[in-house]
Amino acid sequence: MNKRGWEFSFGWIFAIIVGAAILSLGLYAASKIVKQGEYKGDSLSARELGLLTTALETGLESGKTDKISFDIPTRVVFDCDLQGFYGVQKISIGRPGKDTGIPSQFSGKYFFSGKDFVAKDILVLGKPFDYPFRVADVLILWSSDSSYCFLDPPEQMEKEIKSLVKDNRAINSSLQVLSYDKKESCKRGSQKVCFGKVTGCDISVYESLIKKGSRTIYVDSSQNNNVFVWAGIFSDPDVYECQFKRLMKRASSLSSLYQEKSILLNGKGCTSSLTGSLESFSQATRLYNSSSDLAKISFLSQSLGGENDKLSCPVF
Repeated sequence: MNKRGWEFSFGWIFAIIVGAAILSLGLYAASKIVKQGEYKGDSLSARELGLLTTALETGLESGKTDKISFDIPTRVVFDCDLQGFYGVQKISIGRPGKDTGIPSQFSGKYFFSGKDFVAKDILVLGKPFDYPFRVADVLILWSSDSSYCFLDPPEQMEKEIKSLVKDNRAINSSLQVLSYDKKESCKRGSQKVCFGKVTGCDISVYESLIKKGSRTIYVDSSQNNNVFVWAGIFSDPDVYECQFKRLMKRASSLSSLYQEKSILLNGKGCTSSLTGSLESFSQATRLYNSSSDLAKISFLSQSLGGENDKLSCPVF
């Protein structure tokens, strides 16, 4: 047998094995670099998404809509966290079916939405939250791939929906208004939102509560802009509860500041009798635990707003 032949063959085999190992290591390193790049890009995108919504939060009076678009279908995770003084809004972005980048945190943003969904376009409805003074601007977000069929909504809400549909083409394809007896005409796959009805509904809205599957959340229907109802319909119940805890924390702090302003006005000869009412409201919102507490806080908010409107020198 030719030993030189054996040596030649073994040398080639060894070279192939070593080459394959080097190639594998190179591919692995390259994939890690690509993943790190994607991870960094996703983290930056989350930050950009949060900043893009700022235009919808400034100076809102009745409401504003917009659309945020990605180049490709993207996984978006919205999380509400109660850590810190007012809690934080967390936003994470990633590829569908993959991990997201580093969450971006915003202490002054309040997103009412699903927790985790994939979308190429996100629809945004901005609304002011006055309770009774301006507490913050809230944003309601949902995927343009989702559709909602509103069945027999109250007159004011029906007018608002039709106005949104008329002014925004993207929302036009996402929201629909029908009478309850025509619910079979809802777009295929849409969530049926019923008002005061039980059967055939994915979401049932009543005067003081909303039922979503086995979950119940409470709303304050006294709000003229229906901010509680809109938030309850489009957001995950856990997100809804968490965000309103954050908003009530902010309302409590603002109430304390207005209380100090009320005392200063008294010292300048501009009579204000709101000090006691502001203290009560500040305490109630500070102790807010869940939406089931809204009935009491709603009464205090309306009373406080009414008192303020009667003053010759309004506090807020």
